Amino acid sequence: MPKTEQTKEKLLALMTILRRETDEEHHLSAQDILNLLRQQGISAERKSLYRDISILEEYGWDILHDRKGYYLASDTFELAELKLLVDTIQCSRFITEKKSYELIEKLESLTSRYRASQLRRQLFLVGRPKASNEQIYYNIDAIYEAINSNCEIQFDYMSRRPDGSRTKRGVYTASPYGLCWDSENYYLIAHREDKGRTHFRVDRMEHIRLLDTPRKSPETYRDLNMAQYSKQVFGMFGGKTASVRLQFPNELADSAADRFGNDIMMIPQSDGTFTLTVDVDVSPVFFSWIFSFSGRVKILGPESVAEQYREMCRSAAGI
Repeated sequence: MPKTEQTKEKLLALMTILRRETDEEHHLSAQDILNLLRQQGISAERKSLYRDISILEEYGWDILHDRKGYYLASDTFELAELKLLVDTIQCSRFITEKKSYELIEKLESLTSRYRASQLRRQLFLVGRPKASNEQIYYNIDAIYEAINSNCEIQFDYMSRRPDGSRTKRGVYTASPYGLCWDSENYYLIAHREDKGRTHFRVDRMEHIRLLDTPRKSPETYRDLNMAQYSKQVFGMFGGKTASVRLQFPNELADSAADRFGNDIMMIPQSDGTFTLTVDVDVSPVFFSWIFSFSGRVKILGPESVAEQYREMCRSAAGI
């Protein structure tokens, strides 16, 4: 092997050793590093090792040295950041169990093996509801490709049977405009000629095909703010948009902010409540969210929305 190739191989091996075998609590002496390199069939001398470490430091690697030896003081991700990412993967229903393990294993490779063991200790996937459709990752790529190419897509939309199998609900053509993560699921925000704006669960989509036809109604979605839109739509259950005035007891201010954002205007009232006005898609899921507060949240207007809520409650009670 030419000398330049040997140097590259040694630097890559050294990077891997420092990342996987060292951290603030685990150090390696120069001799330890040389022994590990030799186990990989790479010969090196102390003088060249010091030079290689200096090269890595020049390229931004935070390598420190004390009486115990060398260690990588900081890496791309802090341990707390990796734990946060692991928790997010675990809680994401749209990521299958198999893919969750694969992603977490890749995250483990970004830190020392000692820290990786801490990531494994917080792994709780058994019994968690997870998607079963492995195609979701390819679906996301296909959707973004269609958005970038300004073209419509066609796909099979699936439903689940009681026995756990999946059956085709239908074949749909739609203009994709964005992806939204809501209630632990990924949704496609799309336009259909017969329905207007609509949503599809990405894990229920199969065999996405990009069409030659351009997307419909681009002017309608040009200024669509996904973050704002997710506050407006409950559970991705579409409905007629209305400006609704709500009344909350003061102790539910956190719940209101969690749902509608910290920038909403809460108007204090003299009776220990506050009111706010928000644009929402009026739907059964919106009403069920109101109902979850056991009558403590009231719909003040418009009257037509309040009457829809009362009618739903009467229907549920069989009155």
